[in-house]
Amino acid sequence: MVKTMMYKVLNELDLYDCTALALCDAIALPDRERSPVQSSLVNMLSPQSGAPMDWANVSDPSAKYQYAAFMGLWTSVTNRGTTCRQVFSRCPYPPSEILGFMANTDVLPCQSYLKNMDVVKN
Repeated sequence: MVKTMMYKVLNELDLYDCTALALCDAIALPDRERSPVQSSLVNMLSPQSGAPMDWANVSDPSAKYQYAAFMGLWTSVTNRGTTCRQVFSRCPYPPSEILGFMANTDVLPCQSYLKNMDVVKN
């Protein structure tokens, strides 16, 4: 239930597919070459194998991220490094910048709450 809600909120906020682009790009890398932020993104948004979505589930909020995982795997298998950028072309930022935004807790809407809960250290 929590994961479903997370996908729903993320899908509504990710209007330009930037999170999907970052996920696709991270999955295209071998595990040992991923940064800690990339590994966290993969673990959080792509717990499945990266198999394509069933057509019946295409409207599910997680479908975009499942598709991003599949395209990342496809990119790594075919050695076509630009596939993620082509598929998620609406995002105006490079994946490295997106990851920087995600790692910067100062821009989170709930940042002060998280600091009070000792989730984010000063």
